[in-house]
Amino acid sequence: MRFVRSLSGRLLIVTILTVMLAEVAIFLPSVARFRHDYIYDRVRRAELAVFTVMAAPGQMVGPELARTLLDRAEVYNIAVRSEGVRQMVIPGMPPSPLQQTFDLRDAGSVSLVRDALARLTAADSGVIRVVANAPADVGTTLEITLSSRKLQAAMIEYGLNILALSLGITLATAIMVFFAVRAVVVRPMTEVIENLRHFSQNPEDASRIMTADSRVSDIAVAQEAVAEMQRDVHGALKSKARLAALGEAVAKISHDLRNILATTQLMADRLDQSSDP
Repeated sequence: MRFVRSLSGRLLIVTILTVMLAEVAIFLPSVARFRHDYIYDRVRRAELAVFTVMAAPGQMVGPELARTLLDRAEVYNIAVRSEGVRQMVIPGMPPSPLQQTFDLRDAGSVSLVRDALARLTAADSGVIRVVANAPADVGTTLEITLSSRKLQAAMIEYGLNILALSLGITLATAIMVFFAVRAVVVRPMTEVIENLRHFSQNPEDASRIMTADSRVSDIAVAQEAVAEMQRDVHGALKSKARLAALGEAVAKISHDLRNILATTQLMADRLDQSSDP
């Protein structure tokens, strides 16, 4: 509890919270980018599968090769749309009905983040369709269907990796900031406090007055202010000591004068009572 209330502890907590907020700010865009790259990678694989079919005799492949191409692309089927005509290049039967369609042709940053967050937190699973421009053929559109469960599992795994990395970065940053602030700020302030305690034990000792030798301008200003206060206190105590010594001297002189005057008074009284002119 004492550490939390100290300057070092509070700086450590503020550093951890600041870095974690920064990591949260970049977490969703990172997951959205991973989702986009994951889907786009399947699009590229599907395009390679389409090239394989187009290069086959009669643009036809056997069931085994078709299944192999779909498995390699990790999709259920592949269709091509060109000049408004849609053609199923490699047909396949998805295990469940189509759940949702995503169009990557005009997807903006906001929609990518929104779709990634929805997919990351979705409780259902099914088949999704993706519409995207063919990477190597301008004007041609690819349509693929793939498993949303695999996509979600990959996103969760990526998110956990990002979380672990973020925690490591946060911990390392917090430790470095903690020791840096402790060396630059906390230790000089501790020295100022210790000097004040040392000075309070004997304010009349001029050697205990602080010297402003810090390289940090703010700390040096604080040290100079403390040193100025100590010099004022030291000067006031010296003035008080001089006044006390002067008062003691005056009291001694007054005592001696009273003794002399008393003797003189006695002699004067005796002379006044004498009858001898």
